Amino acid sequence: MAQEQTKQFIEQATQNIQSGQFEQALQLLDQALAGEPESSDAHLLRAICLSQLNKPSDATAAFNQVIVISPQNSKARYNFAVHLYGQGQKAEALEQANAAVALEPGHAAAQNLVDRISAEIHGTPVSSSDEAAPVQPPRVAPPVEYPRPVFSDSAIPPSHSLPFVENMGSGWVVLGWILVLIDLAAFIFAIVLVIPVLSSMTGGGDPTAMQEKLAHVPGMSLVQIMGWVSKILIVFWTALDLVDRRGNYLWLIPNVVCVCCGFGWLTLPIYMLAGRNK
Repeated sequence: MAQEQTKQFIEQATQNIQSGQFEQALQLLDQALAGEPESSDAHLLRAICLSQLNKPSDATAAFNQVIVISPQNSKARYNFAVHLYGQGQKAEALEQANAAVALEPGHAAAQNLVDRISAEIHGTPVSSSDEAAPVQPPRVAPPVEYPRPVFSDSAIPPSHSLPFVENMGSGWVVLGWILVLIDLAAFIFAIVLVIPVLSSMTGGGDPTAMQEKLAHVPGMSLVQIMGWVSKILIVFWTALDLVDRRGNYLWLIPNVVCVCCGFGWLTLPIYMLAGRNK
């Protein structure tokens, strides 16, 4: 009875994954694992959900758990390799992809991934056919007992376009968040410094007089410089990230508009959490 219920939870989670509802799928998979803690299918789908939700550490731990439970699972090895490759861990990804090929010699997607990573590690260009292939997020093949497909096995995540961004690894994302904090700090400090000046001016005051008062506020020049530098760097960081990931350049429009209005600290996190996953 518990096994049948677990199967139902996995099937429902599969449907949610197909429609991109990864949070809902996670809830169902947790229920499946509560009834059958050693279900490799549930653990594999859970790992992919975590990867799609941009939780790399949790996803890596979940993939490792799948490997412990089912070390001969070529689909788990392949999807783990895709996840690691997407995180820039090429050596680890190559190890898992090779394991997938060894377990399933006819696994074309795993072999393509092995060839791609090997070419990048040794500095040889990837073939034009690989570069032209459509790029999708990490994908999972259906568990063998469920005939309805979840995802295809053919997709490989994009490689970086800018070597220095790839070399920075997670440090590149950390740099983006540092820019957010600097811009937010400049915004808060500016508000704190402006409020006393506004409150001291009765009847609205003359804009010219207000500007003169603000110019003499201690620290205002430093805050303004910090704000403008952070704004320029936010636009520059976003543009480079879009080039590196071959992203949708339309994200630059709201980014530049919000930065000019003083809200770069708001638009950049939105891009980092949503735009980088497209």
